[in-house]
Amino acid sequence: MNQTRKIAALLMAAMMTIPAVSCKKNPNPGAEGSTQPQESETLQLNTDEAKNIQMDLAFKEVEGIIENAENPEETQPSVSISQGEDGSLYVQKTDINHQVVTQENGDAATELYTGTTLATKVPSPEYQPSYKTYFSMWLDMTNKSDFVFDGEFLTFKIKISEDAQDGVYPIQLYRDDFSNYEGKTLRVTKNPGYICVNSDAPSPVNETGGDLTLTGGVVSGKPGDTVDFTINTVNNPGFVGFRLWMSYDANIFRITKAAAGKDFETKAKLTNKTVGD
Repeated sequence: MNQTRKIAALLMAAMMTIPAVSCKKNPNPGAEGSTQPQESETLQLNTDEAKNIQMDLAFKEVEGIIENAENPEETQPSVSISQGEDGSLYVQKTDINHQVVTQENGDAATELYTGTTLATKVPSPEYQPSYKTYFSMWLDMTNKSDFVFDGEFLTFKIKISEDAQDGVYPIQLYRDDFSNYEGKTLRVTKNPGYICVNSDAPSPVNETGGDLTLTGGVVSGKPGDTVDFTINTVNNPGFVGFRLWMSYDANIFRITKAAAGKDFETKAKLTNKTVGD
């Protein structure tokens, strides 16, 4: 069917553009500091003439914030954020090509930052985050129907850096591509999660309105801690495949393990779908 070919092409395009990590337990996690997910040569994609297409849950970490979702290796440079004397956050102005706009004197132009995607609280006016993107993908059409569930979707072990400065650091779910069995692209409302380092937790963002809502957790810890971070689904009408991009400040923490959440794992009958230590 056309819907099947559409979904298969969608996920296979991602497979070709990202040397993604297949979700299998790493047999040699190594010593502390070497527990980043290990790259595999290919994703596990299974198909037959009846279009019973299946691809293992997979993850990949890349530098920067991805500008073009169809070519995830193309990233835009991180922009610096500063805190003014009035306590407000300011971000560098950029043009349509993501180049920094300069003033007549050569200094970078800035503008008031009003969003919640890059930082809620910065440690100091001079602080500059170093963004990374964590990409995940999965497809299973063998059930010939959508996977409907709410609750734990994806889970991550996060190691807070020993020298992390106090602050509230978001994990932003900033791009997505979810499809159901009929080939419809779902409208997804994405609420960020937060890692709070020796800081009061902000009120969680709980916006709704799309076909599906994804919400990150709010987790507190101190430098050196390893914490659990979960992305939950709400009002999920069902899907058979997805791609999801999330960004975070790699100066403050790193993801050492990624896995299917218990509700997703149970519904999709996933086994040993973990990456990392």
